[in-house]
Amino acid sequence: MIRSYAFQVPFRVVPNQPGHGFSEDEWKREAHHRIEEGNHCYAEGRCRLANAYQYDAEIAETLQRRLQDLRRTLPAWQNSSLWIMVRGRWLTVQGCVGKDFNGAAFVAAMREIPDVEKVIDQTTATPSRGVPYARYPAKSDPSTTNTPNR
Repeated sequence: MIRSYAFQVPFRVVPNQPGHGFSEDEWKREAHHRIEEGNHCYAEGRCRLANAYQYDAEIAETLQRRLQDLRRTLPAWQNSSLWIMVRGRWLTVQGCVGKDFNGAAFVAAMREIPDVEKVIDQTTATPSRGVPYARYPAKSDPSTTNTPNR
């Protein structure tokens, strides 16, 4: 299922992942950052639109089509548990992948999406050693938080 959070950007609902739980204070702080950082893109001549975040919905839509294509050309990603966040022309890929997952090819396919400026790969094939991103506890299980590996 695809939903939007406070900034009207579509996302898939996946438990224990960042991005879909903003308090009003967090939303206000984030809104200031989005305006300031997003406008730099246009002022520096890196964006055709006035704000880098204006690309997010279009990139998310194209990402959905790209993932459909990758079902055929790179099917191993379907055996993974991935969260892909679209934010200000950047894609952040997080989650656990299988040993046969071709991460380089998957990230390369993400980079080919029009208007994507950067792809950050935060996947792991060995989650028992930790994950390279912060996890958020489920409301019923506060013990699932861990510190990201760096």
